[in-house]
Amino acid sequence: MKRLIYALLLLLLINFSQAQIIREMKFENVKLETVLKALSEVSQMSLVFDPAISQDLQKTVSVSIYKPVPVGEAFNIILKENNLIAVPIDAKVYRITKAGSISVSVAELEEREIKEIVSFLKARVSPSAEIVLDKTLKTIYVRDEETNIKKLEPVLKNYRRLAQTLVPREEIQTRVFYLRFIDLDNAEKRIKPNTTQETLITKAYDFNALIIRDTPKRLAEYEKILKPFLTTTPTERKPVTKIFYLKYVSPEEFIKMIEPYRSEAGLILSGGAERPIQQQQQSGQQQTGQTQVSAAPTPIIKEFNAVMITDYPDVLQRIKEIFKEYISDTPVRISIEARIVEISSETLRELGINWNALLSQARVPQFWEGGVSANMGLPPHVAGSPILIPQLSPNPGGLFVFTYQKGILNALNLRISALERINKAKSIAKPMVVAINGQKATIKQGVQVPYLTAAPGAGGTAVQNVQFKDVVLELDVTPVVSPDGRILIDLALKRDTVGVQTPQGPAINTKEVKTKIIVESGQTVVLGGVIDSQDSQTNEGVPGLVRVPILKYLFGQEKINQADRELLIFITPTLITQ
Repeated sequence: MKRLIYALLLLLLINFSQAQIIREMKFENVKLETVLKALSEVSQMSLVFDPAISQDLQKTVSVSIYKPVPVGEAFNIILKENNLIAVPIDAKVYRITKAGSISVSVAELEEREIKEIVSFLKARVSPSAEIVLDKTLKTIYVRDEETNIKKLEPVLKNYRRLAQTLVPREEIQTRVFYLRFIDLDNAEKRIKPNTTQETLITKAYDFNALIIRDTPKRLAEYEKILKPFLTTTPTERKPVTKIFYLKYVSPEEFIKMIEPYRSEAGLILSGGAERPIQQQQQSGQQQTGQTQVSAAPTPIIKEFNAVMITDYPDVLQRIKEIFKEYISDTPVRISIEARIVEISSETLRELGINWNALLSQARVPQFWEGGVSANMGLPPHVAGSPILIPQLSPNPGGLFVFTYQKGILNALNLRISALERINKAKSIAKPMVVAINGQKATIKQGVQVPYLTAAPGAGGTAVQNVQFKDVVLELDVTPVVSPDGRILIDLALKRDTVGVQTPQGPAINTKEVKTKIIVESGQTVVLGGVIDSQDSQTNEGVPGLVRVPILKYLFGQEKINQADRELLIFITPTLITQ
């Protein structure tokens, strides 16, 4: 039977002598000794079996190989599966014996100490041994013949002592690192991953320095990490003052955000919002332990939406790096362009703007190209589709707001310009202002009208005086840049018109509305709904007869015409980039 198995194996290894590759091999319920001898014969190896494994060799095994594999690899796999190892004795002569293994964690050792232990093990194991170093887990795994593993076990259990024996302790040195443009806590965090349990770090706040006691090699690593912040001589930390112009947040909110990062020593500020800090007073080399509470205020420059902070340069630099999204080098400015147009309600419908259609939730004509403002909570409108609007106030003079994209606005401007040429629309003003983020910009245009006032004079007689009152169109715009780049606009519109004439002077009609909307930079907001109604009376009839008191009703008629003119205000905010 054995001869038949050998013949089958030789038949499958026709090309073995050249390539040393097993093309295919299969054993079923065969003794392990038989399989090993078969492989040794075809590979021209001589095997010497350790008497201690005689029982292991009598075990029955099944081996199936269907893909090409090197003979040596197949031989080692079969041995490893049965906890055996082949130790070379001479050329082509191997001793098959029992295998053993051991693993030890060396996480507390340095890299050079681990390398020395690995070199120590290589010199004491057989040529067939496996030594694996897992750098992630910092574990050494050794597999060799069982007798060698038993010799290494007591040595590896005391691996710390072994490391101290193999690697002499380096001389410990002390070095002072004088720093600038960085605080001591941040500097310590940078070097922390390279420190060990033996590393001793002392912080000298008076000189902004780290005093480190460690090995020369690690001190050189710390120097490399801290190189951008090192200075050769100690310098006294002096506070400096810097103004931070803010985006997206108010000064009060920004002060709360930076509070954990401000220093608590040597802070010199005056004016503004105050907060108490604690400073430790020292005299000579002894600390008195007394605590003094002093004011550390942060002035707020509200006109520019900014804060002025006095602190150490490294603290200010750290605040600037952490909150760079909220800080600008110059005040954030928004250009606000306005166009005020007066147009009749009938002509307004020709432009596709019909406030009544909004109130009745009717379908807007197909030539409508506008998009609804974000404050109405509606998605962008598609031309020709119905627009559903939530309930709005139908009272005359209410404010309606629409938003236009740039391309659509250009078409609307062309139509308005055409209406101006035929006197169906009138441009009242086209001002432009630049506002600081969060600050109010006012656009005002109007006239002064006279009116009489009476004041007591000499002898008790009343003396009339002429004074003037402003009749203006006033638009207040307060832009605020949001974190996503859009602009929140707080609008307040006031329009005065001359009313009925009285003996003292004309009455003044006032209409005032307010709203808040959010638009993209460069988009245009259209405000409407401010209506001015004018009544006029005309007489028509047969000339001459219409003046006769009775006959005028037979030969003439009176007409009362009511003309509604609406004020459209186009607001275009644009963020001025630096």
